[in-house]
Amino acid sequence: MKPSADDKTDSGVSLRADAMAIFRAGIDSVRAGRLVAEKLCVVGGELQIGNERIELAGIKRVVIVGAGKASGEMAVAAIDAIAPHLRADQVLTGWVNVPEGVGARTEPVRIFEARPQSENLPTENVLAGTLEIIRLIESSTDDDLCLCLISGGGSALLALPAEGISLDDKRAVSKLLSGKKASIQQLNRVRRQLSQVKGGRLLKHLRAGRLIALIMSDILGDPIDLIASGPSVISDNDSPQSALDVLKELQIGVDAIPVSVRQHLEREASTNQNAARSNSQTAKNVANIVIGNIEVAIAAAAVEARRLGYECQTEVQLAPDLLADDEGRRFAGEVRRLQSLPGKQCLISGGEPVVTLCQHPGKGGRNQQLVLVATKVILDQPRQSRRENGFCLFAAGTDGEDGNVPVAGAFVDDRLIAESRRRRIDPAPYITTNDAFSFFSQLNGTVITGPTGTNVCDLRIVLSNNYYSPKPS
Repeated sequence: MKPSADDKTDSGVSLRADAMAIFRAGIDSVRAGRLVAEKLCVVGGELQIGNERIELAGIKRVVIVGAGKASGEMAVAAIDAIAPHLRADQVLTGWVNVPEGVGARTEPVRIFEARPQSENLPTENVLAGTLEIIRLIESSTDDDLCLCLISGGGSALLALPAEGISLDDKRAVSKLLSGKKASIQQLNRVRRQLSQVKGGRLLKHLRAGRLIALIMSDILGDPIDLIASGPSVISDNDSPQSALDVLKELQIGVDAIPVSVRQHLEREASTNQNAARSNSQTAKNVANIVIGNIEVAIAAAAVEARRLGYECQTEVQLAPDLLADDEGRRFAGEVRRLQSLPGKQCLISGGEPVVTLCQHPGKGGRNQQLVLVATKVILDQPRQSRRENGFCLFAAGTDGEDGNVPVAGAFVDDRLIAESRRRRIDPAPYITTNDAFSFFSQLNGTVITGPTGTNVCDLRIVLSNNYYSPKPS
């Protein structure tokens, strides 16, 4: 029996709800507190962190520092695991920089809201918090243990420009690189050279006998030297000349960057030294442990999709520098492909494309741009071949943020397509001006979660509920 119009409408609502349920299942699996609790515990007086084993009795102080969108929840879980097992004469202290909206307890570890939501650049508060972190680890001794909690967003939340470079100059370079579609690898090759803490330089301030970094990965493939610009990781590929090479690769003239930055890079390159590498002895006392990534979220999301009755496929983006517009066109094709299959179909994808920015971009982020381009493709399909009922394309950041607005992403389904056509709202001008938020906010197509306290790239979900079996070819 064919479904009635009301059945189709109800299915559209159901697909939206299912997409959100699948997304939340992925988020829940990578909750920072949950992952830390799985990796960190005290058994018989022994602190166990991954494969590391440390006798608590020999520790004078446990110093917890860190930065990132998930680092606050990580700190709370670490405190809960360690504090009950410390003697009265042992000290637990620390400082963690997080975005606004995810601050938690302030004692014995200060969880410091250092930057506004939707502003992924360092601020004066970030610098102040970073100085507090440096003060703490410089005051540590050989009898102390330092736990460094790192997650995505840490590049903007753990920042101290190299001497002679102002915060404004550092921010200007980051904006310039992003506007030129710099990959995460290119961004980090430059940012590390302009910092006193990135690229393993945090270790130069370390006095504790041991540092263990717990890392939540927001970069495909989990390259620990790139996550939050690798404050606890010394990279052999880190050099001032490498940063200058990025400017050439992106066709950025030296006159386009602040004078202080150009002079710093040229001066450092002339010495041909890797400043981070100079503290190699300290690096031997450091362990970096990845505790969560996008693969974990995809697997949990797939479990929920199958529980809801979908045949489910999964994928992880392999290329690091795919464009959001290209991905939007690809996902429009995935909508059509899944609609050609019978029954309830689901594709769950993890990735993080980049956006080509116009000169004066509007509001939105990579997920909204991706869905906006897909919306345009679906609207432009010839009417006789268009399949508008029973689908939903959903894309959102696992951190609850997407670009310069406080939303996680966007979705498009048959209802939004119909409403866009009825009100004659054309996606095209919003695509060229990078103003996806203005398009979707008119049509109630934004995904709003608030800060999630975690961050492992983006989840993209395509759902189809095909009412009619495909005709034989």
